Amino acid sequence: MIKGRFLLHFFAFTLGLLFLGVTAVFSQVTITQGTAPTICGTGTVTLSDIVIDEVNDANNEAIGGANGSGSGVTFILELNNANFSFVNGAGTATSTSGTDDVSSISLGGWTATTVTITFDFNNTGGGVNDKIDAITISGLQVNSGIAGNESYIITRQGGSVSINGLADGTQVGSGLKASVVVANAGSDVSICSGESVQIGGTPTASGGGDSPIYTYSWSPSTGLSSTTSANPNASPTSTETYTVTVTDTSTGCFDTDDITVTVTGSVPTITIAPATPNPACKGDFIDLSGSSVVGATGGVWSTSGDGGFSPNTTTVAANYQPGANDIINGSVTLTLTATGGCPGSENTVISFEATPATPTITVTLGTTTFCEDGGTTSVTLQSSAAPNGGTYLWYKNGISTGITTQDITLGTVAESGSYTVEVTDGAGALCTS
Repeated sequence: MIKGRFLLHFFAFTLGLLFLGVTAVFSQVTITQGTAPTICGTGTVTLSDIVIDEVNDANNEAIGGANGSGSGVTFILELNNANFSFVNGAGTATSTSGTDDVSSISLGGWTATTVTITFDFNNTGGGVNDKIDAITISGLQVNSGIAGNESYIITRQGGSVSINGLADGTQVGSGLKASVVVANAGSDVSICSGESVQIGGTPTASGGGDSPIYTYSWSPSTGLSSTTSANPNASPTSTETYTVTVTDTSTGCFDTDDITVTVTGSVPTITIAPATPNPACKGDFIDLSGSSVVGATGGVWSTSGDGGFSPNTTTVAANYQPGANDIINGSVTLTLTATGGCPGSENTVISFEATPATPTITVTLGTTTFCEDGGTTSVTLQSSAAPNGGTYLWYKNGISTGITTQDITLGTVAESGSYTVEVTDGAGALCTS
């Protein structure tokens, strides 16, 4: 009888479970699946208990019955996803005995994706009515070897014992998805003191569950516009390393990343101080000698027009000679940009006014030639009126006389010479003619 039983198991193993199932009659079973929490990235989780229990405990016939007894009868559990694996040696199997019970039950035969449950029966009833009311498999552990969202199930897949309700392909365990959250704080960056930079990636969070819900936590809070937004602005006064923790609240998985904001120096102070009045007179050069750059090694000038800088564009205290288009347009923008340090620039707009019309000189008394002791003893010269109540300056032979009235009276030999008058507009640029 024992020999026949072994032959039966041999053919069951080689020909499939249907042969054994035809000759054995067992009670129907219910299965409580082993489940796992979400695996966050590559890690290990423990399944809840897998329980295989007969439907009606009163009949005391679960996994056993006629032709069910023997030594080393098995069934096999299998993972259906090669990206997951069983932890070798993790887990136990126990049974609730019937009238004629088992002598041992164990887990073994581990491979990456299978584990085998093995029974040895007491055979006290002559090998006819060996029974088990329930099987409990506890502590099975599953590894995840993936960096993305995948799931797995565990099924009965083979073995040498027939269990009514636990045919090949029956699901006995399931795992929620392996979930990987990726945090991206952005690339390290350098700024100048007083500047601000947006940190965080594009995007700051990725991965997670099927419908991820991200939260963000930045630390430290020093210089941050927000500690809970994906891309806050950072304005540290000294070099700071910020860490962001991204959590997918739909799975509980999280990740961290950091970024260093290096503060290299202060924003330069740039001053543009034209010595030439603004508005300037058409044709006059613009004296920029009062300009300066502090906090950088130098500066460079640029223009929106067609004029030129002398002696060159890299001399901060330069002069600017307006071009023809500058005069036609009526204004020009001059920009001074710092070099050799933190970036910075300033600009100024120079406007141009027309030169007043050339003044005329009229003899209002006497003649321009006369004898000192003759009947005509003096001559009076008068300039045309200066625009807008402007001023006058008289010159003799090209040298200023210091006389600033509209009229000038001359009456001695020593005052003989060639006279000119300079008229200055009383408004705006004080242009002269």
